Amino acid sequence: MPLAALAGTDRIMAHLAPMGSVYQAGTLSGNPVCIEAGIAMMELIRQRDPYAQLEEFGQKFEDTLRNEISLSRTPFYVNRVGSMISVFARDSEPKNDTDTTEIDEKLFNKYFWAMLEEGFMLPPSPFEAYFLSIPLSEIPEDEWKTKIRNAFRKLR
Repeated sequence: MPLAALAGTDRIMAHLAPMGSVYQAGTLSGNPVCIEAGIAMMELIRQRDPYAQLEEFGQKFEDTLRNEISLSRTPFYVNRVGSMISVFARDSEPKNDTDTTEIDEKLFNKYFWAMLEEGFMLPPSPFEAYFLSIPLSEIPEDEWKTKIRNAFRKLR
């Protein structure tokens, strides 16, 4: 469920109504269904503490991508922090916003479609990150690794 939140220091927040003169509103701000969904998610996170599992899976996913990139000899660079991962159609690490736009968009499109054919629904923009999930991490490792391998074979 989507949820909107606004936060800031007391000095900044004091300017917002009803205490201050700045009115703030958002379509999903305070939506009771979204708030309940957010609370339920936070309770699940407390119960399960998924971060170690996501880090371990993220590392395996990154390693698999890097291995297949190397084997396919395609110019891609993988960047990951925890369960957030990006694949850039370039052969070196992007170090700034300009670098992230200097990519091979045709190659990225081929990669996107190859991954989609293998069952990975990635963001269609080369400028978006993926967010790995617990359900994906619970798919047998050999199954998702084979799908990534198949996708990169199509790029050779």
